[in-house]
Amino acid sequence: MTGPRLNAGQPDLRPLIVIDVLDQAEPGSVWSTFRKDAGVRYRIINPDVSVSLRFLFPRQTVFFLGYSGASADRLGEGTDQHGFLGDLIAASELNRLADAIDASAASLQTVASVIEVEFRTFFDVALDVMTDTGATASNLAHPSRADATRLTAAMANAVDEKRKKVTLAKLPKRVGLWTHVPLTLTSLELMPKGKHEPSVPTLHLELDLAKLPANEAETLRRQLAASDWSSLALQGRPSLMKNPASAAVISTLRRNVITFLAAHTVLSRGRELLRVIEAGGKKAGSTAREIVVGAQRSIDDLMVVANSWTVPTETKKEGIQFALHLLFGAMYSGKKDKSRKLAHPVFLQRGMFYSEQRNLVGALDLANTPSREAAVGGLGVFHAQTLAALSHGLGHCGEHSQVGFVALQELRDTHGLTAIKSAYRVFEGDGDHAFLLVNLEVERTVRFTPLSGPHAGEERSFIALADEVSKLGPGGILPIETLVLDAYLDPSQFQPDAFDLQQAYEDSFGLKHFVLKSALDRKAGSKALTFKDLVTAPPHGVADKLDPPPF
Repeated sequence: MTGPRLNAGQPDLRPLIVIDVLDQAEPGSVWSTFRKDAGVRYRIINPDVSVSLRFLFPRQTVFFLGYSGASADRLGEGTDQHGFLGDLIAASELNRLADAIDASAASLQTVASVIEVEFRTFFDVALDVMTDTGATASNLAHPSRADATRLTAAMANAVDEKRKKVTLAKLPKRVGLWTHVPLTLTSLELMPKGKHEPSVPTLHLELDLAKLPANEAETLRRQLAASDWSSLALQGRPSLMKNPASAAVISTLRRNVITFLAAHTVLSRGRELLRVIEAGGKKAGSTAREIVVGAQRSIDDLMVVANSWTVPTETKKEGIQFALHLLFGAMYSGKKDKSRKLAHPVFLQRGMFYSEQRNLVGALDLANTPSREAAVGGLGVFHAQTLAALSHGLGHCGEHSQVGFVALQELRDTHGLTAIKSAYRVFEGDGDHAFLLVNLEVERTVRFTPLSGPHAGEERSFIALADEVSKLGPGGILPIETLVLDAYLDPSQFQPDAFDLQQAYEDSFGLKHFVLKSALDRKAGSKALTFKDLVTAPPHGVADKLDPPPF
């Protein structure tokens, strides 16, 4: 029963319309790996989505209701009640709708609808490539020829490679028109209690994608996610987070996109791409230097650097990667309120696993869910993150170093390339840069508790680089060659020998290269340091030692 009726004589009302989209996670996806339940849902809260509803009842009784997202007002405290205020309708009509529902003797009513979804084409194509379950040897960084053509066309007006300028507002738009989409009315409350003041009649509806043909469901879910990502990229200014209502909407939009990625990023694709990197390391030769250089080249081919840095990371010679680097870099580095980090793909990607730092808003935090499996194919959360980053084909230095670490581990332990003795992921300060030191012999480790970053408050095992790296270069006492794998750098900048890379950094950038923030004393502020200072001044320069040993 729908409960008490409205006063028929009161002014026309705008009922709250709340629509959830029901979806199923792909087998082998990030979501399915960490959650036992395959069902996921998205909340339609985007002003670029408009909905028209047509209620059908016996005796040809018909009711029309809907809203235009661009002009409708949003309402709701928290995501449970977030929705749009629909078009004006007489209280008597809402009473008739309630009467028809009760008279039909059915708790659920099918609603025919028309849905218009506006989005920027680039984000639709990007999501399609990032979650392509049929692709095994391609991703955003290394797309098929057809996908490269689509991505290039979707960025053409917005990305000026010659001037290295990006204008997100110039990304082309598209509108997806969906007719006769079946929705289910799950509840109608004419006078809900305690949810809003004054009371607003509320309709809850669900769009179950399983009721659509598979190809239509795939396209509609992706267009809805692309629309949410578009809104975040074009309108998700940091200042909006200061307003509780805007912050709740942004959180829901991010949650939708992150959930879509988690439900449709299949980790087996990342495994296949990891094998490509392993093959590149093996093919290059049998010495540690040859393996490191071969792996670095393969990682560079399969991953876009999605932010900007002091040193060159992508160049025009790398084609589609350079254009993607410029676009994502602009989203990352916009000054003040022009930043679009809330929409940045790496933070969305990380938000699948953890809710920390910029990932907090709308994050799934799957790595910390009580029901999650203890391991991913025997590898663990760290490896799942690595495979997801490879599936998408993008990352910051953290993801690049993760991929390098796992690839070297596989090359040594699975492929028997014993020239790789050890590897350490080295973090500069609070984590502004990460890279690998390979075959660095360590005499002692220290226990250290970071005060910030993803492992804040956790006691971890680190190596004291001041003691260890002093052995590098001319006059050093290392019995074996110590190498660097930094796939984040453009190949023209890469030097596999640790001492040579140190010198190249210092010669090219001097004191401008590293800006470190003390992880122990937050009051210490920032200090500009050279690469040599980085590795010789703990606790600023430390390297995280990861299991299994000696990695």
